[in-house]
Amino acid sequence: IKKSLEKNGIAVTSLYNDPESLNIIASHTRNVVVKLHGDISRPPTLILTSNDYRKIKVDSSFEYFRMKLQSVFHMFDVLFVGYRLSDSH
Repeated sequence: IKKSLEKNGIAVTSLYNDPESLNIIASHTRNVVVKLHGDISRPPTLILTSNDYRKIKVDSSFEYFRMKLQSVFHMFDVLFVGYRLSDSH
């Protein structure tokens, strides 16, 4: 997505699911791709397994992630890529 946007002259910033990246997002933020499931180049950020999803839902270390994500849904139009409505997570 990022490469395609940049190819069409739209500068895009990649952000990840870590607190430093999420902290950058504010109401004036534009042209951002947020990799909520992480990035292969940053293995600690990957969210792939059922256990990873469980931790996001209940682990206190993900409280900021949950709160920020809720704020993002209130502030912006969000496009999900690679999501199925039948996905249990």
